[in-house]
Amino acid sequence: MGVCYPRVSLKDPLPTFNTLQEWTEIKSTKFDICARMCQYILSRDDAPDVTFENGEAIFPPVPSPAPGQAITQETKILIYQDFPSLGALLRKVGFRLYSNYAL
Repeated sequence: MGVCYPRVSLKDPLPTFNTLQEWTEIKSTKFDICARMCQYILSRDDAPDVTFENGEAIFPPVPSPAPGQAITQETKILIYQDFPSLGALLRKVGFRLYSNYAL
């Protein structure tokens, strides 16, 4: 569990993040990339694939829909976690903090 979000003691509670800036200052790279990938992939079904180069995630621009074209959002994501107690952190970061942030 300490690898997913390091703390001095595993008995310490996970911190609470209210803004993306707070998260960015002490983020977990694994959770951050997972959260960003989820937001990107779920933005629309035809989002280009995320790629990785030199250890960095590359999020290609999502094309704007043509006038009158409806975008679809049918894609689902299933995330397996060994430690379900960390799910709240991923939900908070991925679906609350990044939801209003342009990736």
